[in-house]
Amino acid sequence: MQLSDKWRPRFTLSQRSLSLRLQQIRGQAQQANQVIHSQVTSLLAAHRARLELLITKIELANPKTILAQGYALVWQNQVVQERVSTIDKHLPITIEMQDGSISARIWPQ
Repeated sequence: MQLSDKWRPRFTLSQRSLSLRLQQIRGQAQQANQVIHSQVTSLLAAHRARLELLITKIELANPKTILAQGYALVWQNQVVQERVSTIDKHLPITIEMQDGSISARIWPQ
């Protein structure tokens, strides 16, 4: 079946209209893609910054980091002793420093 000549220009106009609409939709899709990409990049940067902050906090709280600053941990019965008053003077202690540990006994005063 052939189209009559009176319908052919309409068909051509419709095809041209569809082509323009397709270009418009492609442009909108490209813009939406750019917006999504920008938002995802921004979100990832915010999460990365938060993660780096948490890593820093963990590193600062790490006992090994504290030892590297010249401090020592005093252990007794496999528990870190935070106060002199909690140490049993009759039991040995272990002093942990950056480069190792040493066992010690407390002498009566």
